[in-house]
Amino acid sequence: MVQMRMEEHPSFTVCGKSSWICGQDNSLFGDFWRECHADGTVAALKASANPKVTKADVLGVSRVEKDPKKRAFFFMIAGEGAQLEGGETYAVPAATWAIFRNRGQLPMALVDAEMEAFMKWLPTSGYEHDFAPELEVYLPDGSVEFWLPVRTPAVRDRR
Repeated sequence: MVQMRMEEHPSFTVCGKSSWICGQDNSLFGDFWRECHADGTVAALKASANPKVTKADVLGVSRVEKDPKKRAFFFMIAGEGAQLEGGETYAVPAATWAIFRNRGQLPMALVDAEMEAFMKWLPTSGYEHDFAPELEVYLPDGSVEFWLPVRTPAVRDRR
């Protein structure tokens, strides 16, 4: 069962590796995760992460901050406070997050959390997607969280 909560967090930095995702081909995410496991990226991120905000050693970061409706974006596999030789850094902006936590077999546990967020909660919440990335947060206890940046419609772009 998906559980939801709201939290505000300051900006924090992640470091990792990116891939371009274009359109609705969800297999691209899985391919990139497999590549990053095979080449040691995920292990290196877990070993060097210093998570303070997310409490997770590894994250998926969907860089939709310029236009959340556009489903072509850079996707990062990253660690909060991590160091990765040749990796890129990105500052996740301060935001209000609607956080959807789920347990179960991946990737379906994540998909279920995302569907709860977009199909059930967001349309009736009084909030809209903010101009910030979406986060996949993989916690040490085996649960996954989908972090959706939100704002009330009256709040203008923070940039």
